[in-house]
Amino acid sequence: MISNMFKRSVLSLLLAAVAGPQLSAQWSTVPGLEYAFITCFLATNDSTFYVGGHQGLLRRSTDRGATWQNIWGNGMQSDTIMALGSAGGYLFVGTYGVNSVSRSTNQGGSWTVANAGLLPGLLVYQFEESGDTIFVCGATGVYASPHLGDNWQEVDIVGMNGQPHSGNFAHPRSVAVGNGQLYCATEYKGVFSTLRSAYAWTNIGTPSTGASAIAVIDTNVFVATYTRVYVYSGSGTAWLERSTGLPDYLYPVILKAMGGVLFLYSGNGIYVSEDLGLSWKTVGFDALMTSLVNSMVATSKEVILGTIGGAWRIPMTSLVTSVDGNEPSHLPDGIELMQNHPNPFNPTTTIEYRMSQEGTVRISVVDILGREVAELFKGPMSAGRHTVVWDATGVPSGTYLCRLDNGVSSAAMKLMLLR
Repeated sequence: MISNMFKRSVLSLLLAAVAGPQLSAQWSTVPGLEYAFITCFLATNDSTFYVGGHQGLLRRSTDRGATWQNIWGNGMQSDTIMALGSAGGYLFVGTYGVNSVSRSTNQGGSWTVANAGLLPGLLVYQFEESGDTIFVCGATGVYASPHLGDNWQEVDIVGMNGQPHSGNFAHPRSVAVGNGQLYCATEYKGVFSTLRSAYAWTNIGTPSTGASAIAVIDTNVFVATYTRVYVYSGSGTAWLERSTGLPDYLYPVILKAMGGVLFLYSGNGIYVSEDLGLSWKTVGFDALMTSLVNSMVATSKEVILGTIGGAWRIPMTSLVTSVDGNEPSHLPDGIELMQNHPNPFNPTTTIEYRMSQEGTVRISVVDILGREVAELFKGPMSAGRHTVVWDATGVPSGTYLCRLDNGVSSAAMKLMLLR
């Protein structure tokens, strides 16, 4: 009989042949979590982590995962932790059972049940915070608490499901906040949005069913379905595909955004996009081939995966050069694209780039829809440091990408034009 390990190794080789460029991997285990059955992972900053899972797994680290402290107990009424969140200095846990949400006001020192207004036995998938408001995404609806869990209100259940609790559920899977809006990806009815100031869902669609994960970068809304990744066009129910470099099947799928970079995990790989989804690079993860990934978190220093057999981490420098937009984006073939200055800008900005050797380059600017709005330079260029100026007079405000291409590889950088 062919082992599962062999079959998954063959699958990874086949996927590598059809996916985008592959980055070398530098994965390492997170100490103290070996063999733990992890369901959720939370980073409140670059050093403070929380991890939850089965059999009473609930721990905190304040030294970037070097050591862990058990924070299960002291009022916690479930030994199965499904989701973790934070808002206003409070810590929230979604559990499996009647008391679906618990809250701690002292970083896990003690816990109280905080499910007033929630559907009894709600299966919690995710928490999302926006200021002092925290949202719960559950199997049958989305709930908001502007009082940090003192009580909850269901977010426009009729707008998403029709009659309340009729059984015609959209099945929410993921929520994200951005642009003054709350977005929700649902398995059966596409994506919904509502103003944060007045909850009323509007269905903005998706080209395919199975919307499972959603993320927001600036004004750009991304959704991952079972087969594709899309970005919202900003109008009606029109979405644009952003799947170049991804396999044809994405299940299960986790999608995260950090500092303008997209990170995606599916059952067959880990992928990174630095150009708002226009292209994806594959991250090698041979060490993880036998572990199902349940959670992914990105900080400015690293990406951490929580699996059914422990946690794995990889330095951010192995994936991208910068996640805050202030450092150069470069590839190892000797081209570097530096951050423009000023940024944001109106209407002109200077872009610096470097070449380790003489060659032909092309510098262009595209919008979020992938349409080219300017060609800044095309032709031979000597080795060294160079600059080019983009005059965006007449171009609408928004997020744009500057792309540097030398015919072998490319680098991308985000620019913000504000009128």
